[in-house]
Amino acid sequence: MYKLLIADDESLTRKGLRDYVNWSRFGITVCGVADDGTTALQLAEELKPDIVLTDVKMPTMDGIRLSMELRARLKHVKILFISGHNDIEYVKSALQLNAVDYILKPLNFAELDKVMERVVELIREDERQRDMMDRMNTKLLQSMPLLKEKFLMTLIRDGGGEAAALDEKLKLLDITLPAEGRYIVAVVRIDDSADKLSPMPEREKQLLAFAVINICQEVIDSNMEGYVFENRSGEYVCLLRLASSEADDRLYGMFSDMKLTLGKLLKISVTIGIGHTAEVLGELPESYYAASQAANHKLFLGKNQIITLDSLQAHSGTTFRLTGQDLELCASLLKAGDHEKTAALISGLFAQLSEYRNASLRYCQNTAMQLMLTGSGLLFELKLHDDSWSARELDFSDRLFRLETVDDMKRLLLDYFKLICNLIHTKRDNHSGLVVEQVKQYVGKHFHSDLTINDIAAHIYLTSTYVCLLFKQETGETINEYVTKVRMEKAIGMLADLKYKLYDISSAVGYSDSSYFSKIFKKHTGLTPSEFRGKYQ
Repeated sequence: MYKLLIADDESLTRKGLRDYVNWSRFGITVCGVADDGTTALQLAEELKPDIVLTDVKMPTMDGIRLSMELRARLKHVKILFISGHNDIEYVKSALQLNAVDYILKPLNFAELDKVMERVVELIREDERQRDMMDRMNTKLLQSMPLLKEKFLMTLIRDGGGEAAALDEKLKLLDITLPAEGRYIVAVVRIDDSADKLSPMPEREKQLLAFAVINICQEVIDSNMEGYVFENRSGEYVCLLRLASSEADDRLYGMFSDMKLTLGKLLKISVTIGIGHTAEVLGELPESYYAASQAANHKLFLGKNQIITLDSLQAHSGTTFRLTGQDLELCASLLKAGDHEKTAALISGLFAQLSEYRNASLRYCQNTAMQLMLTGSGLLFELKLHDDSWSARELDFSDRLFRLETVDDMKRLLLDYFKLICNLIHTKRDNHSGLVVEQVKQYVGKHFHSDLTINDIAAHIYLTSTYVCLLFKQETGETINEYVTKVRMEKAIGMLADLKYKLYDISSAVGYSDSSYFSKIFKKHTGLTPSEFRGKYQ
């Protein structure tokens, strides 16, 4: 119900308005009556009415003065004037005080009804607007972290714009960054982010980002003023205020603590690039660019580092390029199956690439891809490139374009070329017996573990399909049958010794499920392990 306060110095008018109008049908209740403006003002402050129906001329304080006082103290109150015909011009001028309307004496109840319907609709419209503003304020508060992040991203990209607008935004977002102050930007990047983040569900990615931001912010707060935000997936920006020269001295130690804490709590490795000092907020984009460039040098310096551009040696303006002679020599060494000389060639080429230090990540990846394609072309030439190798080659190229350092690229290429050399040796010398012996040796050493054909094939640098086919042709049994035979022979030997429990034997020969072990054992010997032990004791 909306509350109505009536103010009139005529008792009959007050009584008539209070007792003979059906206010409830408008959703209104009379909360008080007053015979002069002073009393009405006191009641209004106490009762907080939604509507004040007041006579224009009253003793002590007239309706015009009362409306002025009400407007100053009760912002949302709706004011209606009651006036005689002689006061009509006076009332019209009073309406400029934002009164809703006026009603002439003697009162016409039909006219009163129309006016009250209009007043109630105005009140409801105000309520709707207030509700909308409340919802917007709530959404604004909820969006504040996102708005802060968006603003800080703008700050490191274009400096934040004009000083006046910048100050206004800083106040709105409750960010303490004086325009005239010394600042520095640092970039924190998760190492191998493509491998770490791509398999994660979106919820886990968000949780990791939240954890990284909070840990970095806690480390910063314990040392100096600053803010942390996620710039893009896997990259976080620290915007720091250097309040004194002591803050400069603490920077490296603080980032060392940050790197160690992230590794300890989240089990992630990060590379941190530190930019140049900015003397004003407008210079933050230059500081961010320097920090980003410093972090990019992870490509040559390796992961899990803290890097500043000032600490980097100047490099030549020229860029390393592979020559046709380099690629021909690589193909020649591979064709000879000489992995040692191939490895020396690749190491030398990547040492030259690292020495220049002016190539981009994509350029280094493309250089490695050129070498990989040289090996692939050789396999086509030797008719060794089958579907199985195509799948393995696709896996290598996919891994290559997720790598972030030249050392990792070099290691991947060395593994790739070792496989090619082994494949060429196998084809050329037809050492089937050697392959079978390698399989048996590996099984003999690892039968107690969760052994798979892929493990065996990877160990001898051959495809699983090829190893299975070769082993079957040479021995007449499958690799899985051979593994089972080795395990059963070992189990029979252990059953002869009563100190071993059945579950110990099961685990020792590679079966985590003793029931499954018993089933396989009976299939192999015709007896369960217990029956076998009982029969031969």
